[in-house]
Amino acid sequence: MSEETTKPSLYLLRGDDTAKTKGVLADFLAGLGDESMGDLNSARLNGENLSFEALQADALTIPFLADRRLIIVENARQMLAKVNKDQRGRYLDLFANLPPSSALVLVVEDELSKKWGERDWVNIKSYSWLTEWIGKNPEQALIVNCGLPDQGEMRSWIIRKAKEMGGGFNPEAAQ
Repeated sequence: MSEETTKPSLYLLRGDDTAKTKGVLADFLAGLGDESMGDLNSARLNGENLSFEALQADALTIPFLADRRLIIVENARQMLAKVNKDQRGRYLDLFANLPPSSALVLVVEDELSKKWGERDWVNIKSYSWLTEWIGKNPEQALIVNCGLPDQGEMRSWIIRKAKEMGGGFNPEAAQ
């Protein structure tokens, strides 16, 4: 079995750390190989007004002279929230039958909230049907969390990010 067939075909990127989300998407695009081929083998769609048929057509399109095609659905939470119980089977069937040559990335803007000592996603109810399916199908789908840290973790996050960018903060300034 080749490495390509072992990669999930569906990715759910969720969170409010836009820099991390952009970085993950850039890694996906870089994984397509030559930049000119990446342009031919990628599509960016807007989930706010995306129909099932348009999503299906892009998700099932075969790549051109490449191993994989990347389909990025931005504002995917709006699309997922509109999917009613009767339509979910159709979406889950599409997700379950994505070819290994497809990488469908659903970008969901969400943030972590702390209630009763537990952290959870604020808008999870609008797409929990999908996260439940992903939990049962880890070989086909993957959740990539791109959330900002909570207030208690922010100082170390700022210091780490500054180092990654070649700079630095002393702990008092980061606080």
